[in-house]
Parts: sequence; structure tokens; C-alpha cells
Amino acid sequence: MSPNGARWYIHEKDFGIVWIDAANDATTVKNTYLDYGSFLHGGTENGMLSMAFHPDYALNGFVYLFMVQSNGPTGMQSVIARFTESADGNSLIPSSREDILIYDQNYDIHNGGQIAFGNDGYLYAAFGDGGTQNDQQNNGQNLNTFDSTVIRIDVLNGSPYSIPPDNPFANGGGLPEIWAYGFRNPWHWSFDKATGNMWIGDVSQDTWEEVNWARKGLNYGWGCREGFVALAGSNCTSSDPFEDPAIAYSHASDGASVTGGYVYHGTEITGLQNVYVFGDWSNGKIWGMTEAASGTFEKTLLIDSAQAIATFGEANNGELYLMPFNFGAPSGIYKLEPVASQNGIIVQAEDYSDFFDTSPGNTGNAYRNDDVDLEATADSGGGFNVGWTAATEWLTYQVDIPTTGEYAIRVRVASNAGGGNYDLSIDAVSVLTNTVGNTGGWQSFITQSSTGTTCLSAGTHNMRLDFLEGDINVNWYQLEMTQQTNSCGGTQTPAEKYGTVCANCHGPDGSGGSVGVPINDPNTMVNVQNGDLVQLAQYIEANMPSGNVTGCDASCASAMAGYISGTLWTNPPNTTEVPGPRQLSLLTRYEFRNTLADLLGISVDEQAVSAFPAENKVHGFDNNAALNVITGRH
Repeated sequence: MSPNGARWYIHEKDFGIVWIDAANDATTVKNTYLDYGSFLHGGTENGMLSMAFHPDYALNGFVYLFMVQSNGPTGMQSVIARFTESADGNSLIPSSREDILIYDQNYDIHNGGQIAFGNDGYLYAAFGDGGTQNDQQNNGQNLNTFDSTVIRIDVLNGSPYSIPPDNPFANGGGLPEIWAYGFRNPWHWSFDKATGNMWIGDVSQDTWEEVNWARKGLNYGWGCREGFVALAGSNCTSSDPFEDPAIAYSHASDGASVTGGYVYHGTEITGLQNVYVFGDWSNGKIWGMTEAASGTFEKTLLIDSAQAIATFGEANNGELYLMPFNFGAPSGIYKLEPVASQNGIIVQAEDYSDFFDTSPGNTGNAYRNDDVDLEATADSGGGFNVGWTAATEWLTYQVDIPTTGEYAIRVRVASNAGGGNYDLSIDAVSVLTNTVGNTGGWQSFITQSSTGTTCLSAGTHNMRLDFLEGDINVNWYQLEMTQQTNSCGGTQTPAEKYGTVCANCHGPDGSGGSVGVPINDPNTMVNVQNGDLVQLAQYIEANMPSGNVTGCDASCASAMAGYISGTLWTNPPNTTEVPGPRQLSLLTRYEFRNTLADLLGISVDEQAVSAFPAENKVHGFDNNAALNVITGRH
């Protein structure tokens, strides 16, 4: 994404770079940023691979590209080059190219794929082992080649670059550019923009895929091992200590080609903050990786997308995107979005945004490394719970509400002591205060609920849990919408009630019956013909909503009746015909539109009605205009 957030840039392997309007999710317009196809090598994993904006891009317009070009003694060269952007910002100037690094390649696989500037201002680039299988060129442990390494260079000083003085081999022992080594195919990696940590998805060979936390001077073992185990058939002679991957997953169960991602720092997906999100190209699975304990990582399946995930992208606001590679088939950019639980919005207790704790350190030594005490929970669904709580401690959460409405609030708690109590507030307004007795054990959780509902507008809200007395374990919070509203502090319009409240029971997925005017006698029909909706309004007031008939009073029922007639009838009733046996017989036939027009003189929008498939939903209700048996209740 561009530094100002206005554009997405897409690297087209055999073409160059295009950009699209990031503000228009529906756009299909590609704009050429650099047409470089005549220079690019079109091999399997070659072509245009990556780009990075100069730290002072806004002032100088410098953009760095990582690609494989058709040139050199083998016809393939990895290149890092700097280009200057045009004055209008719409393209790169081909003639402005200045080469930073050129490196000959022997094979068209495992040539790398990513460059980025670190928080230190240096440019990092990753290279694979150069191909093909079984580290054929013995590059994995060779410190005299760029293959199988992450390099770190200073492109802001020197010509074309200089060596950072703290590089591990700056004073000898290997190429001075090398920062870390022992990688097979680190084609996608990223920096955690909060911590600066580098996370690499390293595609392995036969058995294991790796996610590595890359650090200066460490050897990640390729050529000698795969995952945590020795590489079968390896001729490895290295005596160096190897750094274990953070995660290694098996080809037999989880996938065969890891695609590195990003640590999530967005706000839209509650509970995903600080989680490293990555995937697998071979099967489309997407996982979240967390540090369960110091130095111990675990992954959780987030999505089984069935997409061939070629890359992840990070927006400036921290939201994550992905793009599949479909071998020539049309593709697109997909955004990772929250999915509301069937039971509402679930906020995990361990995913707080701020806290106050009375004791130093994490007593449970799980999930996070601050002073809040966390432990693995035995409650259904797994995960972690907050424990060892004491009076005056508090936790805050940023909760994203997708839809304005009334919400029931619930908290999942446990105690082996009893007597603890808490207050839960949203935007500084208390929504649930309760005492937690002895639930039968620290892991014997119960759910406590608010006595009423709270109106929450769509957007981000600040939720805070205050422990008035301690000895309470907390697993999660639930916010379940019970009624959608137009706004907080107001009432629903008839249209909103019709589409959100009534349709819950009387739509095709509900258990309620028909809603309408009983036209089973001539007098009723005459009344309807004269625009009299009293009977319909009385019926709604007396019977709806089911189980809470006081929820829609006379004024509500009158508004609902008016909305139904105004929505379903394009003109008011205008006939004076007195219904007789012929018209009544039509009520048992498949002639709904004709019945309305002939019997009641109600003009129906024929064109709109004819476009509706039979039995589909309109405003949450069955569309019975095309074909239906009309009964005395319609």
C-alpha cells in the first residue's frame, strides 16, 4: 500500500507493477506503474517480486524493486534497483533505474521474493537457496553466497550501498551483507511494525513447513535439517548451532507451501491483535500464531479459504489482505474481515488493550509477557483466561460493533473462593455488575448476564472490567444483538421493525404465520378497499411480536400497517366492487397478482413483481407474488 493509503500496488510476475484505487473496493481498473516485461525473466518463481518505498519517499520519490531479470552468464539475475517516480506519482520512470545489487542465479526457483526497510532504516532482502532440490548447490550453510540468507544493507549511505557496522559478518567470517542464514525459500516475510521483529515463512522440501523469527547472526539450519529434524540424505558438515523455527507444521496434515504474513495490528477483528497471520499456498488454510509461553509458539486455524494464497498485504491501518495466484485465472484482492459469532460478538478476556494489575509479572506465564495473570483454560473452546485477580485491578478492551442495536451482555466467570464481584462498563456506563460465588473450581465457568439490554451504535467502543473484589477468573465476554435500531436514543422506523423484528418470526426462516388483513368476509374486503387498515393494525397490536405482545403498541401497530400497505401496494384501494363468490373462490388458487387487481383494485407494480423469483425474500419476507396459494389469512 502507498504511504498515504490511497493505492494498492500489485506485482505482476511477467509484466511489472500496476496500481489500483484502494478506496474503491469494486474497482477493476489497473493502472500501469511500470511496464518491465521485456526485462523480466519469466521462469517459475522469477519476474517482478517486491517493492519498497524509500523512508523519505514523500520527498524524493524513490522506490526500490526486487526482481529477476533476463541477463548475465546464466540468463537470470536477481536485482535490487532504485527507480524514481514520475512527477504526477502515477508511474516509475524506467530510465531512472539505478542498480543497487545484481546477483547471478542458476535456476528459476528459490530466488527470494521480498524487500523491506526495517525500523533501523536499513534495507533487508531475503534469498532462497537458488534451487533445486536437496540444496543441490550446497548454499544453505555457505556464508560466501547471498543464497539462503537475509541480507541487510545501507542504501541511504554509500554508493550503491554500505555495510551496517553491526552486521554479524561486517568484520569477516562471511559476506558482510549477511544478517541471518540457513533458509531454503523465504519468499514472504515481514516486520512486526510494533516490535520490529522479522517473521519469515520458509518453504521447506519434503516434510515440514517453517515460520521463523529471524534474528541477527542466527543459522536456521537449511541444508542440514528441515523443521526440527535432520534433513534426510543431507551431506551437512556444519557444526554451527541451529535456531529452531517458531512453528513447524507437517506436510502430512497441514499443508506443503507456507506463505508468510503479518502480525495483525488492525482494529476490525477483535481478538486478533498481535497475532501473526500466515497461510499455505497449497491448500488455502490461514492460521494465527501466538506465543503461548516464553519462546513457545502455537498456531490456531482461522480460515480454510481454499485459495492459492500467493501473498498477504498489510494496509496502513493494520488490516490484512491477501491475493491468490490462480495460474492465469482471474484473481483479486481479498480482505480479512470479522465474522460475527452465531451467538454474537465474543471478546476473549486475554485480548485486553490496557490494564492495571497489583502484582508484577504474569503468574500463569502464558500468552502475554506483561503483569496480567493468564493461564490456559479448561473451559469449552480452549484459549486462555484471566486469573489471580485482586481488588482495584482493571482491564480495558476495544470492541467493534458492526450494527447499531440493543445488545445483551454476558461474562464467563469462575471462582473457587466466592465473594468476588466486578463491574463491566461500556463507554463509562455500567452495563453489568455482579457477584461471583463459588462455582465449584477455578475452571468451572458459568455465564452471568445483564438484566436488560444496552444500545450500542456501530463503531468502536471502550469496554472496561473493574474487579471490585478479586478471586475471579474471566474467560470471555459476549455482546449479542437482540434488536437492530436506527440509532441509540431513538426508536426504530416502521421499515426497520418490518425488516429486522417482524421478519425474524414471519419471514421464511421463522416460525410465525402470515401477516395481513383477514379477507375472509365481504365486509373486511370493503373496508380494505376503502383504505381502512384498522383491522390489520389491531391484529398486529394484539398478537405481535409473539411472546411480547406489549412490544408493539397501538401507535407502533398503526405505523406498521401503514408501512405494509404503502410498501406492498403502489396505489391505494380504489374499487367499489362488492366481493362475491367468484372473488372468494380465487383465494384458493394460484392467482395472487390477479386476485389483488381484480378483487381489491390494488395496483401492483407488475414489472418489479415479475422480476422476483418465486419464494425469494423481499425485506426479509417470502415473495409470494409470482406463485402462491392465497388463503384467508393473506
